[in-house]
Amino acid sequence: MQIHQVVREGTPDTHAAKGTTPTMGGLIILGAVGGSTLLWMRFDSRYVWLALVVTLLMGGLGFLDDYLKLQQKRAGEENLGLVERYKLAGQITIGLALGCYIWQVPLNTLPGASTTLPFYKYVLIVPAIPVLYLPFVTFVMTGTSNAVNLTDGLDGLAAGLMAIAMLTMALFAYVMGRADASEYLQIFYLRGAGELTVFCSAVFGAAVGFLWYNAHPAQVFMGATAPSAPPK
Repeated sequence: MQIHQVVREGTPDTHAAKGTTPTMGGLIILGAVGGSTLLWMRFDSRYVWLALVVTLLMGGLGFLDDYLKLQQKRAGEENLGLVERYKLAGQITIGLALGCYIWQVPLNTLPGASTTLPFYKYVLIVPAIPVLYLPFVTFVMTGTSNAVNLTDGLDGLAAGLMAIAMLTMALFAYVMGRADASEYLQIFYLRGAGELTVFCSAVFGAAVGFLWYNAHPAQVFMGATAPSAPPK
């Protein structure tokens, strides 16, 4: 079975030749992330389980989009993939489910419906109406997923940016999971958050490994699977 990149009408001539390049490489990334995380994680860490499950669910939406595009291409139909409103509905559903879980079952001693303010020391934002936390989480999830999809247009771009972002997140997860480091840097200490370093490092390693084959000239494309799934 050949899985090639779908080229839409109106595609520039410089990109038209990429129609013979294999796609759906995001499955490789998800497989590497899932395998590495399960190999090295602590199985009692809710942080890691939550990140892994949400990543796989969002990646599943992207996989369905890729699969439908290929099926439509083979049938000679217009390859639009998963209808946008259905994809958005799936992202919103996952975002709402995540927000509800974090709100009702807090992962740490901080209030469930709360977030910190970047670049400020010990600033915690707790909505006066806790239910407003749900649309906030949904917006972040949906916006991040679609932002990566929109960014992915050049060889190696999405994989490279993903690697940089996840390396940074791994560093922050490690610091926030250590009482001494978090106190020194004046950021909130989240007991157990250091385990997310394992997950973030797995994504970083998978992205760098994929980048070797995705850098120009790309030998394989992510498709919509991995760009839909980066951890938020």
